[in-house]
Amino acid sequence: MDNGSNWIKWDLHVHTASSYDYKYKGEDADQLLVEALIKNEIRAVVLTDHFLIDKSRIDNIRKIVSEKGSDIKVFPGVELRTDKGHPNIHVILIFDEQSDLKILCEDFDAIMLRDKAKNPNNPQLTYWEYSDIVEFSKNHNAIISVHTGRKANGLDKQIKTDALSHADAIKEEYAKTAHIFEVANLKDVNDYKRIVFKDIKERPVIICSDNHDPRNYETKEYLWIKSKPTFEGLKQAIIHPSERIYVGDEPPKLINLRMNPEKYIDNVEVHRKENHTNSDDWFDFDMSINSGLTTIIGNKGSGKSALADIIGYIGKSSNISLFSFLNKQRFCKEDKKYNLDYEGKIIWKDREESYAYNFDLDSYDGIATVRYLPQRYIEETCNNLDSRFQSEIDKVIFSYVEEKDRSTTTNLNELISLKEAQHKNKVDQLKIQISDVNKIIIGLEKKKTKKYKADLEKNIAHYQKELERLEKSKPKEVQKPKNDDDKNSKGLNAVEKYENTIIKLDVEIEQKKDEYLKLSEELNELESLNTELNEINDSIKEFNSKAQTISLKYGIDPPVALECIVKNDELVRRILTLKKTMSILAEVLSVEFERKAYNENTPIETIKDHYSKSKSLYCKKYILEQCIERQKKLLSKPQQDYQNYLKRIQEWQNKKTQIEGSKTSVNTLNYYVKELEYVEKKLPSDLENAQKLRFDYINSLFDILERKKEILDEIYIPVERKLSSVLENIDDKVVFKSTVQVDSNLSHDILLYINQTIQSKFKGKAAGLEYVESLLRKYNFNQREDVIKFINEVLDAINEDEQKIETLLKRDQLDFYNFITELDYLDVGFSLKMGDKELSQLSPGEKGTVLLIFYLALDKEELPLIIDQPEDNLDNQSVFNKLVPSVLEAKQHRQVILITHNPNLAIACDSELVICCEKNTVENKINYLSGAIEDPIIKQRIVDILEGTMPAFNLRTEKYKELIFGNLEP
Repeated sequence: MDNGSNWIKWDLHVHTASSYDYKYKGEDADQLLVEALIKNEIRAVVLTDHFLIDKSRIDNIRKIVSEKGSDIKVFPGVELRTDKGHPNIHVILIFDEQSDLKILCEDFDAIMLRDKAKNPNNPQLTYWEYSDIVEFSKNHNAIISVHTGRKANGLDKQIKTDALSHADAIKEEYAKTAHIFEVANLKDVNDYKRIVFKDIKERPVIICSDNHDPRNYETKEYLWIKSKPTFEGLKQAIIHPSERIYVGDEPPKLINLRMNPEKYIDNVEVHRKENHTNSDDWFDFDMSINSGLTTIIGNKGSGKSALADIIGYIGKSSNISLFSFLNKQRFCKEDKKYNLDYEGKIIWKDREESYAYNFDLDSYDGIATVRYLPQRYIEETCNNLDSRFQSEIDKVIFSYVEEKDRSTTTNLNELISLKEAQHKNKVDQLKIQISDVNKIIIGLEKKKTKKYKADLEKNIAHYQKELERLEKSKPKEVQKPKNDDDKNSKGLNAVEKYENTIIKLDVEIEQKKDEYLKLSEELNELESLNTELNEINDSIKEFNSKAQTISLKYGIDPPVALECIVKNDELVRRILTLKKTMSILAEVLSVEFERKAYNENTPIETIKDHYSKSKSLYCKKYILEQCIERQKKLLSKPQQDYQNYLKRIQEWQNKKTQIEGSKTSVNTLNYYVKELEYVEKKLPSDLENAQKLRFDYINSLFDILERKKEILDEIYIPVERKLSSVLENIDDKVVFKSTVQVDSNLSHDILLYINQTIQSKFKGKAAGLEYVESLLRKYNFNQREDVIKFINEVLDAINEDEQKIETLLKRDQLDFYNFITELDYLDVGFSLKMGDKELSQLSPGEKGTVLLIFYLALDKEELPLIIDQPEDNLDNQSVFNKLVPSVLEAKQHRQVILITHNPNLAIACDSELVICCEKNTVENKINYLSGAIEDPIIKQRIVDILEGTMPAFNLRTEKYKELIFGNLEP
């Protein structure tokens, strides 16, 4: 069967010995020319003699071609001269190879030579009005090729735009009428594509041999045209110049085909086996497949999907469960088992063969050699925005990451995790700092409440009342009696001595306490420093062990190592000294001691011995207090009463001092007075500073999120660039951007902390959920300012009623604050958009468009790609704007087979091969007809299938008219 349009070499400008300026006119000139064309593998040639269409010459060359067994197609043509814009502009007319040469030559002689030519008898001066050339070309269905660029006698070389004010207008008229521009070199080709076609409709820019000597046939560059070697094929190439015309050594597609023949299907065969069970002969074909785009068309139920499933089955597609024809409800149903009656094979371009000895669904395994997307696969993938859709997109994105940048990762998620790992330690550190400052903020917020202030005022009033009451219970003064004897005098002196010693002990106790506290603070700080140093040292040891292993693995000598000098000997000695000193102080300040009873009969020496041996200052104080009591009993009654008064007044004073307290002693008047002063004057600034510090930490976390975004952007740049080039003229492009994404469960996670039965903005399951989700809709989490505002609004809502916060939160307040402020609910991912719509907002059809774009335009896989009815569920705009450019891109680097019931897709995608399906219901047989899109029979089948559907597609295009009706209008 016909395999459609393929890349072949053409030469659209070749002279013969019939030209007046031909350099060799020997009898073998035609023979030499044909041999030169064959040697250079030219498959189609246009004979373009000056001012002459020589029937006998053309016939002779065609005869020689036939005798040599060559299939070169010889087209009649002619090179003319016009004076439009300059007296020597050359124009070539190319005629259909099936033209009646006799009539064409007679018409040319009569009209162009005898009637229209100027100076017809002098070849050096002969020329035509350009309008006459255009008129003749229209009447004889000819293609006009104009010399341009740096080509001799070319439009750009002869007409200087800076010399003639009307030069641009003249060039514009040529541009409206010419179908082809012939130039001299590749620079001209590139300049026209880069500059000229920004202003005018694109058309072929070619280089030809312009050969005048068969003994020296050469061309600066080969002209490749992807078509059948027919006039219709050439016209099709003119319609699609960027896809069908290439100037250079070899088209990239042919290079790819030559390098990877095992990735291209050449033929597909299916035949009924001799030992068949059923009498129906559904399939019997040997079908060629084009290496570019093969489109399988037909009305519904005509066997299109059957052919797709067959190729998918032989090619071991992984989507067999989604086949629409080869399944147990249709062709493989248990009562008939038609599938077991047939065998098939794929013959690849490297001549290897893949067999299916039957189409049994239960004995199906092997490595996929084709990528087949059945219609159900696309539908099911896109109807569910699940891991399958995500996975397919991730695979394509990962394929654009260069091998050298993948490290040891095998998929996109692993790569992203690897690149983000460098930020983990910093994130962990910031979370610890945020938690620490949250503790401070929670404490300050509690102090800021009205209740806390009211409690302070109540406590102040309470302790002031206590002082007032204490004042009323002040011991009644007892006058100091006179010393009336030596006994009382000695006793009083002893009591005074003991009391003075106790005062000194109290002073010493306070000093020792202060000393102990300072040493404790120093010890804690030094031990923390030493612990941190040891942790760092352990990390270095761990790193050196890892570095040693990796260095040995890759032959790095000396191995990578991190040297660290630990200087903590003095630190350790200092810590030991502190611990020893504090241990001694602990004994001195111990309140645990034996409280012995002393009386007047206890020998004083025994008491002194106990005192001297006691290490605890509190014990010494106790002994002295016992001695005072012992001594008092030896005083006179008035002296005892006075001493008891002194004791009571001291106790009263101690109690007063205890009630008044200090600013650091809790539950005292001065503490609450100082705390109230702090709450009223300094707390607001401390809270503000703490909140500012927290948001500094949150900003640092957001900085890391943005760095993660940059990592993803670097990954997506090649994908974005490719998409932009494929869909460059489309408004609602498919684009990738890295974005900060919010955990989809955030609303529910927030509400897990909250008692929704309490009156608040969160009250009620439905209303509370709507409130939280309204916040998520309100803020753009890609903007750090919005993230801060979101956190503030949530925390403000929690603190709206300060009296309810403890009952409003079902969990610890610190846990909730950490959850909201540590941003674990934010992460970085890609945002896929089509136009203004996010991925989640796309309809199943739009998701299908995205998925197909990925497979067609972005997928680097080289396996043949087979897609069953990709246009289903897509609107016509998406088919034309997105699907078509993607198909055109895909067929440049892989084999594509599209199955469609809308032949417009075949037209718009400029299929290299069209296979028309037709089901014969009488004979229960599916027939296939294949050919190039320019083939008249295929054209007619397309028109037949399109009947009634043309308005629906709105073929927006002149391409349809040009293709279907064959009018290549200038």
